[in-house]
Amino acid sequence: HAVELLKWLSQFGEIGIITNGIHVTQTLRINNSPLSPFISFVSVSEECGFAKPDVRFFEHSARMARNFSKERALVIGD
Repeated sequence: HAVELLKWLSQFGEIGIITNGIHVTQTLRINNSPLSPFISFVSVSEECGFAKPDVRFFEHSARMARNFSKERALVIGD
């Protein structure tokens, strides 16, 4: 029910994906996913040189969001 969840969450704020890995691979996966319409940005560790759980990767990802607030952010991991 991931599509339904993202549809519901998108009513409350921006949705981004933060992921370790190779930019080309991760971007292709997301762009070919039914989740794609709900994703406003994709932050891939390869782009900034740091991987999760390094705080610098989360800081890099936060700068990609339009209106980021730590107090209002929700991070869901797998």
